[in-house]
Amino acid sequence: MKKFHPHYHIHVILFFTNDLQLYLDRAFLREQAGGHSVKPAVIRKMYQNTLGLLRKNITLIAHLQLINVTYNRTELVYSGYYPAKISEFVHFNLPQWLTDHFPEI
Repeated sequence: MKKFHPHYHIHVILFFTNDLQLYLDRAFLREQAGGHSVKPAVIRKMYQNTLGLLRKNITLIAHLQLINVTYNRTELVYSGYYPAKISEFVHFNLPQWLTDHFPEI
């Protein structure tokens, strides 16, 4: 998109978790409630590829917010202009998925 519209600014809000089972359970419940079905293998592949794709394309993103998801809550853990290294908010207790893939935060 940036290639064709260089004046556009991409803002990303990513909800992620250390717990793949949370995604699998959510997909199962969605299907049970009449929603669309997604095969567990597809969910696993998307889960495994998400942070790598974010890292690969991070320079295209103007503003990034990262939300940690658990069974009990969702919590903002990072907000900022990542490529410019301007942080608006960094949680004092970062989740493992974030420190493993973005240790510089």
